[in-house]
Amino acid sequence: MSDIPKSKRAWSKLEALDKAITIRGELSRELLISFGLSEKHIDAAVKKATKGLQGEEKDILASKIREMYAGFIPWFIERHRNRVDDLAGDIEAHIRGANKIWPVWKFEYDDRRQEWNEALKACDRLQGELQFIAEQLPADKNRYKSIVLEIDDLDKMIKKIRQSDNRFLPHLKA
Repeated sequence: MSDIPKSKRAWSKLEALDKAITIRGELSRELLISFGLSEKHIDAAVKKATKGLQGEEKDILASKIREMYAGFIPWFIERHRNRVDDLAGDIEAHIRGANKIWPVWKFEYDDRRQEWNEALKACDRLQGELQFIAEQLPADKNRYKSIVLEIDDLDKMIKKIRQSDNRFLPHLKA
């Protein structure tokens, strides 16, 4: 055990991996519940779309919207469920890949840096995917806020690690 209090310790490079694993777990829970979509949210979307209409016209439009959602939502959820899970896995895989490389040669440093860059790209793509899902599905958009903020924190951690890797530069062999 360390004599240094946890609050005074520098964070470990493995904390980025731990955070990536935590984010992946949170996303898995969201994926299991179909991105928080519920009948209540669909009803609210139908009500919003048919606002101002009366009688039979309103009922016909509401029925068409529900029919559209019945086909669209299962396809959309399945497609984006796979994409989100793949992106979360990519982040974790690239962090693991970067952590496995301890550069002695310049090409190893470049490989390590490329892994960090790929992890950053995957973070950005995952945030974009979650933003798109939140805009397309009639679900609670705030549901993803905490996950997106955690991804943003992870992004910052990776950038700091990538920057700290410059310490290898003076000692690398050509």
